[in-house]
Amino acid sequence: MRMVENSIEIATNPGQVIKAFTEPEMLQGWWGVERALVEKRPGGLYSLIWNISDHGMGNVKTGIVRQCEPHGLFEVSDLVYFHPGHSIMGPMTLRVIAKVKDSKTLLNITQSGFHDGSDWDWYHAEATEAWPKAIQKLKEFLETT
Repeated sequence: MRMVENSIEIATNPGQVIKAFTEPEMLQGWWGVERALVEKRPGGLYSLIWNISDHGMGNVKTGIVRQCEPHGLFEVSDLVYFHPGHSIMGPMTLRVIAKVKDSKTLLNITQSGFHDGSDWDWYHAEATEAWPKAIQKLKEFLETT
């Protein structure tokens, strides 16, 4: 199966990076998440929603927290992506590793489990393009707040 992997250095500590993936207010600040439910424990729920309108919810990602170490590791398994124009896609895995590097944090993010098929090809291409932009926004958010 295919994956998307990206890294970036951020002038903050690893704990702040992990919080950015687990705190609803922070998720809104850098990723534009409109609603979130994150249970920061193994077996907890991870649900993010974007593009809410009078017609419903536009995009939804949901999964199960596998690991949540507040100072360096966050992993979601059984990640499922709902998009109004495509099939339901999953299960996948999202893994966030934040490690101290010099006086900064090296963030490595991996989304894996992309299957085959036209909707999967679309989503893999979208994720390949979107993750570098998203983590750049995360860097800017964490370095200016």
